[in-house]
Amino acid sequence: MGVDNYKTIKKCSVNDFIEDALKSNAIMASMPIEHYTQDELKEITKKANEKDFIVTIKAEYSNFYQGVLIGLIHKDNIKQEYKDIM
Repeated sequence: MGVDNYKTIKKCSVNDFIEDALKSNAIMASMPIEHYTQDELKEITKKANEKDFIVTIKAEYSNFYQGVLIGLIHKDNIKQEYKDIM
């Protein structure tokens, strides 16, 4: 089994990333942070906030991916007790 990194994952535009997260049944939609410039990251944050998402940044070291990911979690998927913290 190969481990993916940002070079082996197809880059998706900011709008596509947000739309995919909206359509997804997964709790979190993630993309490698290296795919985006600082301006694109600001755009993701702004658009995600408008769509009621929480933006996360985390290091992933699993058997499937190794690197830093930017994630979008829909606020409806977060338990009430964590909403105030985030």
